[in-house]
Amino acid sequence: MKLVRAISILLALSNVALFAQQSGEHEVLVEFYVVSLPSTEMNIILRDTEAYIPMRKTFDYLGIWGDFRPADMQLSGFFKNPDTSYSVNFREGTASIRGRKFSVSASDYIYQADTLYLRTGFLNELFNLDFKYSSRRVRVELKRSRGLPAVTAIARHRRYAMLARRQVGLPSPDYFLGHEPYVLGAGRFDWSASTTLTPSRYLGTRFNTGLGLQILSGDFTATDNGFVDHGRNENTFRGQYRLPFLDNMTIQQIIAGDFVSNGIQARFVRGGELTNRPLAQRFSYTREVFHGQFEPNIDVDVTGVSFLPQYQQTNDLGIYQFDVPVIYGQGLVEINAYDPWGRVQTLRYRMNVSRDLVPPGELEYSIAGGKTRPPVEMWTSTNYLKWGVSSDFTVGMKLEYFDLDNVHQKFFPSLTATSRLGNSLILSGSVAPQALSTAGLSWLFLTGADLEVLATQYADNAFFNPAGIRNDINATLLLPLATGRVPFGIGSSFEQTAYDALISTNFQLSLNATFGIFSPRLSALYAWRQPTGGTATPTQRLYDAAFTLYLPARVIFQPELTYDQINNNVNSVLATVSKSVGPDFRMIATYGRFPQVNSYSIGLSLTYYLPFMRAQGGATSVNGHSVQYNTAQAGSVGFDTRNGNLFFQNVPTFVGLSGLVVHPFYDANNNGVDDPGEEVIDKAHIYYTNVTRNTPPVNVALNTLTLSRLPSYENFDVYLDPQSLDNPVWVPRYASFRILSEPNYIREISIPVVTGGTARGTVYIIQDNVKKPAEEIKLTITGLSDGGTEKKRFTKTLSTFSTGEFEFSPLPPGKYRIELDLTQLRTLGYTASPSTRDIELMPKAEGDIVSGIDFTLVPQR
Repeated sequence: MKLVRAISILLALSNVALFAQQSGEHEVLVEFYVVSLPSTEMNIILRDTEAYIPMRKTFDYLGIWGDFRPADMQLSGFFKNPDTSYSVNFREGTASIRGRKFSVSASDYIYQADTLYLRTGFLNELFNLDFKYSSRRVRVELKRSRGLPAVTAIARHRRYAMLARRQVGLPSPDYFLGHEPYVLGAGRFDWSASTTLTPSRYLGTRFNTGLGLQILSGDFTATDNGFVDHGRNENTFRGQYRLPFLDNMTIQQIIAGDFVSNGIQARFVRGGELTNRPLAQRFSYTREVFHGQFEPNIDVDVTGVSFLPQYQQTNDLGIYQFDVPVIYGQGLVEINAYDPWGRVQTLRYRMNVSRDLVPPGELEYSIAGGKTRPPVEMWTSTNYLKWGVSSDFTVGMKLEYFDLDNVHQKFFPSLTATSRLGNSLILSGSVAPQALSTAGLSWLFLTGADLEVLATQYADNAFFNPAGIRNDINATLLLPLATGRVPFGIGSSFEQTAYDALISTNFQLSLNATFGIFSPRLSALYAWRQPTGGTATPTQRLYDAAFTLYLPARVIFQPELTYDQINNNVNSVLATVSKSVGPDFRMIATYGRFPQVNSYSIGLSLTYYLPFMRAQGGATSVNGHSVQYNTAQAGSVGFDTRNGNLFFQNVPTFVGLSGLVVHPFYDANNNGVDDPGEEVIDKAHIYYTNVTRNTPPVNVALNTLTLSRLPSYENFDVYLDPQSLDNPVWVPRYASFRILSEPNYIREISIPVVTGGTARGTVYIIQDNVKKPAEEIKLTITGLSDGGTEKKRFTKTLSTFSTGEFEFSPLPPGKYRIELDLTQLRTLGYTASPSTRDIELMPKAEGDIVSGIDFTLVPQR
């Protein structure tokens, strides 16, 4: 190829010299160089100093769609995407692209031997490119190539390759830090309090507290909410203890204390529950195969909220197939097909999976009993059973008992069912003839519309239906639209309740849009009552108009007006102005006018976010003379009784959640302990991933990784990348961990980084008394415990070089076993004796080196 190129260049140079003496057209082989694309070669025509390049080969190379009809001498197609269409009529001498028109001369093209050649300058004008012919290099160059479909395809393939590397995942963990028995372990305490007073008197304080504890190998959660003023002191306490069973599918958890029953109607109960309901909230429901047909041999990828993108090429028939996970809740699966010309075909599947669905083949049960909480206290028992018949259907039953006085009917059975029709429609229902029966519909349709409907039929039962309702229906509709760059959404809700004597109806409609920094909102509420056999009477007609304006300097302005049409007056005029100063300080000014009572108020609130708490203070003036002051504080603290660690947050929403703090340090004395004065590693890449949910690894380029709101009872992998360390001989003693997140426990992990050592050697082959190096022979090194038995602390596999040499570096100090791949040796027809070697790397400041770890292979007999 190089010889051909050299001859072509010499011929081209001779042609250039000939052009200086005589004019004419000459075909020349040139290098076609486009930035971001691999170079190629093609024949072009030189007319004097003008270069004419072949249309079909050039367009195919760049990914430009073009259809040339020689009979009409017309060229048409599109550039980069179908919206940029173009047309060239060489016979009439006209060209147009996206409304722009210009003339075409006979010097802009050459048509010979059934091939259309286009002048580079003409293509530059038509497509706004920068083709240039270099006679010195005998090369056609195109440096402005961004957005060309061929360049986009290469970038897409690079992205695919990067995703493939990410899908390999983190190295298998060196250690698993799981559930450990404890009497009293870690905990969290959340708190918030607000006080109201005037210059002359104290009005009262409201408080909310939450406590989470690891206790007796389980977790305890309690809340206490209430208020204090001059004459009253009320509070509501609820507490719950849960004992987990992590490796038992028959019993997953036992709960004692206060909980919400899963009965026909949800009620607070103080008692106990035994269930195999998973400790971690179910995330993945099932897997589904998406398949179809596009054009042959084109790129296709699939994206979704619960998995890394997958990609493939369609086969010769255009068939594709993806196996993807389906998660609970609402999600989107999008399949994109890319042809070589920049066209993209997109298929969207809106996924809708109810949490009432049990994974196919699984059986879930709960047995619970206790006393209902005030105001009505009685003994009760709630039991349910659900079975995932298939990926589209779950059926179940419930049996409730209530110790009702002077009532014969105390047991209330019900049947439940949830069905998934297609990807976006959920039908659910329950039948309890002596209590109440429901039918529900959840439907995702169009691009982003959501319809939810729930109908309830009540039995004539004073316990389940004290208000005497016959039936009611609730429906909500969300219809997001998009017009250009302006998102526009419509929301509506409908509620109708039928009693024996009347029907009560409510309807609400809201509109919202976003115009850059301006976001308006309009809503209307209509309510009316209709006596049985009578005429409907309106009870409410309220209109609300508001908008949000995002101003410079992080100022947000939010006015709102409410109008009552029935009473023909303005209910309220409200306005809020907020200003943030840095990440920790916020000011809010409010104004409210209430014409009905001829009153107005002006308020100012200041909030500061300290590392350990949120402090707030404010004052409100009513009608310009009465002033009321408000103070509020909130925070959260995590603690570990085993090591005395404290972790502070300024948002009180952490009880029941897990946490993780990871920081690497240089272990100078190699004792595995972060001793005082040892260096903190401030430049490192730490990766973490949720193994339970199979999420992609997240890279945090910080010396400390802090995660405060992890879901409980899920597994996480944490990995310190040795390649990111500043010193090339440093190596983490334990690079990868698997951690079980436990409620109310902020687990602290210190990763010791030590000076690594090197283990090197050579693999030889002895055949016919000749010793030669063995290339591409696999070896694996595995860390050993002090007792000499294998323990997965470190493992790595590599192959020998062409010289037969191998080198493992850097390695943390310790004992290792290096072994050959016996399966590979049998395939190659060799044996080795020995096939393993044990070594020990000593802790040294400059790093230990163990060499001469040689292996000899001989042919099998």
